Amino acid sequence: MNASRLQLGIGLALIAIFVAVMVTTNANEPERAAMTEASLGNIVRANEGEQFEAGFGELQYLVPDNGGEEPVAFDDATPQRLAQFRSEAWLLEQPPSHYTIQLGVFSSERAAADFIRSNGNSADLRYFAIPQMPDPALGYVTSAQSRFIVSFAEFFTSEHAAGVAGILTGYGDQYLVRPWQSYQLSITSVKAVLARNFIAKQEAQARMTASDKLRDQAFQGVDPVELLAEPLDE
Repeated sequence: MNASRLQLGIGLALIAIFVAVMVTTNANEPERAAMTEASLGNIVRANEGEQFEAGFGELQYLVPDNGGEEPVAFDDATPQRLAQFRSEAWLLEQPPSHYTIQLGVFSSERAAADFIRSNGNSADLRYFAIPQMPDPALGYVTSAQSRFIVSFAEFFTSEHAAGVAGILTGYGDQYLVRPWQSYQLSITSVKAVLARNFIAKQEAQARMTASDKLRDQAFQGVDPVELLAEPLDE
């Protein structure tokens, strides 16, 4: 009798231990319940309703540059554009009769930028690209290489510009007083040549294509040699 009671007590104790272990385990590991979209309706999402500035996320916002109209490219070989850069649109908008002092002509933007940096990065300096007239000996060239011009300030008259150029120091000794119109005419002249070359190239290709098609067509006339070889009707 006592043995039965002992066994019963041991069994109840084991059951109690098992229940306690299960309760403890569930408390430490949250239940993985299926959560529907409806059950999440009362959850407030962080930053919900906040408005970002216009243009947030654009390349110019994420990759700021040092001026100019284009962001800095991810290329070690590409020079970082300086704030002194002026676009072609800006150049064409300048008063044609005003003058500037040309300090140098460079074959690359990097060289022009290095010149500006070596001269104190002055705000009186600016640089811009001018297309180079293609060599007619190269045929129908439809794109042009650019030269980069570094110039100093702007003047209403050539006399004023020449007077400043006469006392200007620190930028070399090859100063050239030029009107904005000279650069503008250079741009329009090169573009006109490139446009004519493009049209001429298209026409030449069209003539070549037509000639190839004509050559590939089967002869549909009467071959006079074969005609002579045929016996004459008696």
